[in-house]
Amino acid sequence: MFLELLDGPSKTAKTSIGRHLKNVLQSEIKGEVRLAIAGEFFRRMAMLCVEEVGDDPSSEDLQQQLTRVIATEDAFDEGRKWGDLQTELADTMSSRVGSYGEAQEAMGVWYDRTTTRAHADDVELLIIDARNPRLHVEGVVALDLFLDCDIDTAVRRMSPPVGQESQLRRKLIERRRSDEVRPDLPMQGPRFDAVPYTLYTPDYVDEIVASMNHVPNRPAPVYFDNSELALVPMLEAATLLSRAALTAVGCGIMASNV
Repeated sequence: MFLELLDGPSKTAKTSIGRHLKNVLQSEIKGEVRLAIAGEFFRRMAMLCVEEVGDDPSSEDLQQQLTRVIATEDAFDEGRKWGDLQTELADTMSSRVGSYGEAQEAMGVWYDRTTTRAHADDVELLIIDARNPRLHVEGVVALDLFLDCDIDTAVRRMSPPVGQESQLRRKLIERRRSDEVRPDLPMQGPRFDAVPYTLYTPDYVDEIVASMNHVPNRPAPVYFDNSELALVPMLEAATLLSRAALTAVGCGIMASNV
């Protein structure tokens, strides 16, 4: 099984790129392509807590309920009908839940189960959209992509109602800051690795691919600042890079698409 890792701060298009890659590559790869989104797991834990303690619980009540939720393992049930997890409430509460050590420990279990299930199902390519996935996974990592964009770009892409831009901007700044200083598992970007490559436009892809050193488990990370890109060229750049990276490690891409 081959892996592609999508890392980066909040609202940097990780999930949008992950879903696009899954849809495009599934028609090009001889085998199943699966996308695992860690944020959905955090949102499931958060909304299970909300069901019992409401949408504005004290820190103590939230942590106690989180412990109970994890013990029941309900959040691991991906077959359950969860409804809309992309709400502002789910986003806010998942951020609070993610600050507790219990949630980070549960995240480790999620990684283990996600990769074990993918191996058992003979998945050819597992795309993982998560924070710091390189710290948790084992296998042939074809691409380690760290996504980033500036705050103003992230807010604009979220299309907030008129007059709420400043409030949303403050929330996003606070969330990214809390990720950076989280004591148990702080955000670790490519600055912690050797030499990241930087991708700003699709024109950079060929140059990057030519110099990338694909080593099993720890390829050189690619830092993708997509602040200046519209949606289509951003997805195009990610797709070109993904195809080239998968070809380099011998993933079963159909010859007609190489």
